[in-house]
Amino acid sequence: MNRCIRLFLAGIKSEKTKKDYLKNLERFRKSMDIDYEKFLKLTPKKIQVIVEDYVLNLVEKEHPNSVPTFYYPIHAFLEMNDVMINFKKMRRLFPAKVKTSVERGWTTEEIQVMLKSCPNLRTRAAIHFENARNTGQPEAKINPITCWETSDA
Repeated sequence: MNRCIRLFLAGIKSEKTKKDYLKNLERFRKSMDIDYEKFLKLTPKKIQVIVEDYVLNLVEKEHPNSVPTFYYPIHAFLEMNDVMINFKKMRRLFPAKVKTSVERGWTTEEIQVMLKSCPNLRTRAAIHFENARNTGQPEAKINPITCWETSDA
């Protein structure tokens, strides 16, 4: 493995982030058709132009919220290999973020439709207490619920 890639990976703590950043960095490398070592030997001005063109291309072809996801691995790669370009300028090229339907929250009508489609009471309760978000708590599991008998003593 190239030293530049080893340095890049050493600066990332999370295994998931390493995997995602490496995938997106490889996508960038394929688009410019040059290996990492040769890319780093280019002048900072040339690197700036290449990355600007890549970001502008992303702005045209990708969802606005995805552009930072594809850019930040390049940023980290350059930073870890001591290549300084105008990073602030690059971020200014990003399009405005777009709110997705999940970010807006569910309407009362949407929640009512979800509750009506539930096959049993336990699932309905889970939707209520989960705040009706499909991304709420992915680790939450519905375990058997035990009922306690109450005595009217």
